[in-house]
Amino acid sequence: MSTRIYPGNYVNILDAYKGNSVAAIPGRQYFQTHGYVKITGTPANVFDIVIPSPDLRQDDKPRLDVSPLVVPVGARVYSLGLRVTDAQDNNQNNLVGSKIVGTNGDRIKIASAVNTTATGQIAATALGTNSAEFVFANGTLPVKQNRFSLITAVEVTGSPLTLRLYVTNNTGTAAGSNISSTAIGGSYLIADICWYLDDDVPNRDDERIPYAVYSGQS
Repeated sequence: MSTRIYPGNYVNILDAYKGNSVAAIPGRQYFQTHGYVKITGTPANVFDIVIPSPDLRQDDKPRLDVSPLVVPVGARVYSLGLRVTDAQDNNQNNLVGSKIVGTNGDRIKIASAVNTTATGQIAATALGTNSAEFVFANGTLPVKQNRFSLITAVEVTGSPLTLRLYVTNNTGTAAGSNISSTAIGGSYLIADICWYLDDDVPNRDDERIPYAVYSGQS
């Protein structure tokens, strides 16, 4: 199991690289696994999600980035999120748009396959956000964020699910055209998945077990 923290010590977003969880409800460990997608000047229509290393220098990174993002069997998934961020201009200012260019009407989503349900899906063998929330218009992708959630979590079964960013056509279930970025250094999207596992049962160290009393003791 992961290194879990408790609500009184929960002050920041959970560390996806270390796999931290929070025991927000007794009996469960809650995880928030998040990472980025980098869109560069090289056109493509499928992109891996990167969970970045805490070591930021590319020339001195003993701990490598984790990619792709894999959801384990047994994870009970209840939420998927995607954010398109502002790119940076030459002065490192934000608020310049995504700078992601593509075909009008095409869409994007994070999903376990390109053909997941267009309106969003959280199922035992398929995960995906609502593609209709992120549509190319005027040749570019708008800056926005959206979350697709269910009240009742669904357990991943069979085999682990790998989440990627997919570009789809206007149906939301078939491959779309390649996209790229005109931003210096590329454009970034943030992907997020929330899930929980059953927690460990307390052990002897967690319980006040009395010492044995033998005949003749007082």
